[in-house]
Amino acid sequence: MSFTTVLGVIIGTVMLVLAISFGVTGNDLLVIDKPWGIFVDLSGLFIVMGGIIAATFISFPAPMISRVFHSLIVVFKREPASPRRYIAEITRLAALARAGRLVLEREIPSIRNKFLKDGIQMLADEFSPDEIKICG
Repeated sequence: MSFTTVLGVIIGTVMLVLAISFGVTGNDLLVIDKPWGIFVDLSGLFIVMGGIIAATFISFPAPMISRVFHSLIVVFKREPASPRRYIAEITRLAALARAGRLVLEREIPSIRNKFLKDGIQMLADEFSPDEIKICG
């Protein structure tokens, strides 16, 4: 049994116990005085979130779960969009592409932007324009 399986069972059990205790005691920590407030239930939230977390931890190994959290950070981290800073690099790479595929391929490790790096890799691997549109 893996560490994440044990952790998932523990988290699921704790969340279920919390849901029961909030439901039984009538402890209203989250009360919304709006008409739609009847749809918000703290016990239900604990049951659903506990089940999601427990099922995820039980189903997947720790490295995969950590990659998901890392991916979430990357997705929600906003990078300022500034195409101007890539114009010189793309122009240089275009000139190298005219010299040949192998010359272009040697430059791939030095490219910092992952999207540009993947695109240049596809060009170096001689993907067709249609294949690049599908992958991009």
